[in-house]
Amino acid sequence: MRYKIIAAALTAFAAASVSVNPAFGSPTLEETVFAKPAGMGEARVALSDGAESVFINPAAMAPLSAIQADMAYYKSVSDLQYASLAGVVPMKRYSLGFGCLYHDAGDIEIDWLNRDGSFGGTRNVKAMQDVLL
Repeated sequence: MRYKIIAAALTAFAAASVSVNPAFGSPTLEETVFAKPAGMGEARVALSDGAESVFINPAAMAPLSAIQADMAYYKSVSDLQYASLAGVVPMKRYSLGFGCLYHDAGDIEIDWLNRDGSFGGTRNVKAMQDVLL
Protein backbone atom coordinates (compact mmCIF):
# COMPACT_ATOMS: atom_id res chain seq x y z
CA MET A 1 0.00 0.00 0.00
CA ARG A 2 2.84 2.35 0.81
CA TYR A 3 4.34 1.93 -2.70
CA LYS A 4 0.98 2.73 -4.30
CA ILE A 5 0.78 6.00 -2.36
CA ILE A 6 4.33 6.92 -3.36
CA ALA A 7 3.62 6.04 -7.01
CA ALA A 8 0.41 8.09 -6.96
CA ALA A 9 2.21 11.09 -5.44
CA LEU A 10 4.98 10.92 -8.04
CA THR A 11 2.42 10.64 -10.85
CA ALA A 12 0.55 13.69 -9.54
CA PHE A 13 3.82 15.65 -9.29
CA ALA A 14 4.78 14.69 -12.85
CA ALA A 15 1.36 15.67 -14.19
CA ALA A 16 1.53 19.03 -12.40
CA SER A 17 5.03 19.77 -13.69
CA VAL A 18 4.06 18.94 -17.28
CA SER A 19 0.95 21.12 -17.21
CA VAL A 20 2.74 24.23 -15.91
CA ASN A 21 3.53 25.56 -19.40
CA PRO A 22 2.65 23.12 -22.19
CA ALA A 23 3.65 25.59 -24.94
CA PHE A 24 7.34 25.02 -24.27
CA GLY A 25 9.36 21.84 -24.09
CA SER A 26 9.13 20.68 -27.69
CA PRO A 27 12.66 21.79 -28.73
CA THR A 28 14.03 20.12 -25.63
CA LEU A 29 12.26 16.86 -26.34
CA GLU A 30 13.24 16.84 -30.02
CA GLU A 31 16.97 17.22 -29.44
CA THR A 32 19.03 14.04 -29.19
CA VAL A 33 21.18 14.50 -26.10
CA PHE A 34 22.02 10.89 -25.28
CA ALA A 35 25.00 9.33 -27.04
CA LYS A 36 23.45 6.02 -28.07
CA PRO A 37 20.53 7.41 -30.14
CA ALA A 38 22.74 10.16 -31.58
CA GLY A 39 25.29 7.59 -32.74
CA MET A 40 22.62 5.49 -34.41
CA GLY A 41 21.15 8.23 -36.59
CA GLU A 42 18.62 9.41 -33.99
CA ALA A 43 16.92 6.00 -33.79
CA ARG A 44 15.40 6.67 -30.40
CA VAL A 45 12.47 4.35 -29.72
CA ALA A 46 13.97 1.08 -30.92
CA LEU A 47 17.27 1.54 -29.10
CA SER A 48 16.09 2.91 -25.76
CA ASP A 49 16.94 0.11 -23.35
CA GLY A 50 18.68 2.08 -20.62
CA ALA A 51 17.93 5.00 -18.35
CA GLU A 52 17.32 7.27 -21.36
CA SER A 53 14.11 5.31 -21.98
CA VAL A 54 12.46 7.51 -19.32
CA PHE A 55 12.10 10.24 -21.98
CA ILE A 56 12.09 8.23 -25.18
CA ASN A 57 10.13 5.00 -24.55
CA PRO A 58 8.93 4.49 -20.97
CA ALA A 59 7.72 0.97 -21.74
CA ALA A 60 11.35 -0.08 -22.20
CA MET A 61 11.96 0.41 -18.46
CA ALA A 62 9.95 -2.72 -17.59
CA PRO A 63 12.56 -5.41 -18.41
CA LEU A 64 15.44 -3.63 -16.67
CA SER A 65 16.81 -5.60 -13.74
CA ALA A 66 19.47 -3.28 -12.30
CA ILE A 67 19.57 0.35 -11.21
CA GLN A 68 20.71 2.55 -14.09
CA ALA A 69 21.60 6.20 -14.40
CA ASP A 70 22.53 8.31 -17.40
CA MET A 71 23.86 11.86 -17.60
CA ALA A 72 24.65 13.90 -20.67
CA TYR A 73 25.70 17.46 -21.50
CA TYR A 74 25.91 19.08 -24.91
CA LYS A 75 26.92 22.61 -25.86
CA SER A 76 26.91 23.76 -29.46
CA VAL A 77 28.79 26.58 -31.10
CA SER A 78 25.77 28.89 -31.06
CA ASP A 79 25.30 28.92 -27.25
CA LEU A 80 22.71 26.14 -27.24
CA GLN A 81 23.07 23.99 -24.14
CA TYR A 82 21.34 20.71 -23.35
CA ALA A 83 21.76 18.71 -20.17
CA SER A 84 19.97 15.59 -19.04
CA LEU A 85 19.80 13.31 -16.06
CA ALA A 86 17.81 10.07 -16.09
CA GLY A 87 17.57 7.07 -13.83
CA VAL A 88 15.62 3.84 -13.44
CA VAL A 89 15.11 1.87 -10.24
CA PRO A 90 13.57 -1.58 -10.83
CA MET A 91 11.04 -2.70 -8.23
CA LYS A 92 9.35 -6.10 -7.82
CA ARG A 93 6.57 -5.64 -10.36
CA TYR A 94 7.43 -2.35 -12.05
CA SER A 95 10.24 0.13 -12.57
CA LEU A 96 10.41 3.65 -11.23
CA GLY A 97 11.96 6.20 -13.57
CA PHE A 98 13.00 9.79 -13.03
CA GLY A 99 14.58 12.38 -15.24
CA CYS A 100 15.30 16.02 -15.88
CA LEU A 101 16.06 17.77 -19.18
CA TYR A 102 17.52 21.28 -19.37
CA HIS A 103 17.63 23.43 -22.50
CA ASP A 104 19.15 26.90 -22.78
CA ALA A 105 19.17 28.76 -26.08
CA GLY A 106 21.48 31.54 -24.90
CA ASP A 107 20.96 35.27 -24.61
CA ILE A 108 19.68 37.88 -27.03
CA GLU A 109 21.17 41.36 -26.81
CA ILE A 110 18.55 44.07 -27.28
CA ASP A 111 19.61 47.64 -28.10
CA TRP A 112 17.11 50.46 -28.06
CA LEU A 113 17.11 54.07 -29.17
CA ASN A 114 15.71 57.15 -27.48
CA ARG A 115 13.05 59.24 -29.22
CA ASP A 116 15.72 61.64 -30.48
CA GLY A 117 17.62 58.78 -32.14
CA SER A 118 20.43 58.56 -29.61
CA PHE A 119 21.53 55.27 -28.13
CA GLY A 120 19.25 54.35 -25.22
CA GLY A 121 20.90 51.28 -23.80
CA THR A 122 21.38 47.54 -24.01
CA ARG A 123 19.98 44.63 -22.09
CA ASN A 124 20.25 40.88 -22.39
CA VAL A 125 17.24 38.57 -22.28
CA LYS A 126 17.05 34.78 -22.42
CA ALA A 127 16.17 33.50 -25.87
CA MET A 128 14.64 30.32 -24.43
CA GLN A 129 15.17 28.24 -21.34
CA ASP A 130 13.32 25.04 -20.39
CA VAL A 131 13.53 22.57 -17.55
CA LEU A 132 11.46 19.41 -17.90
CA LEU A 133 10.92 16.92 -15.11
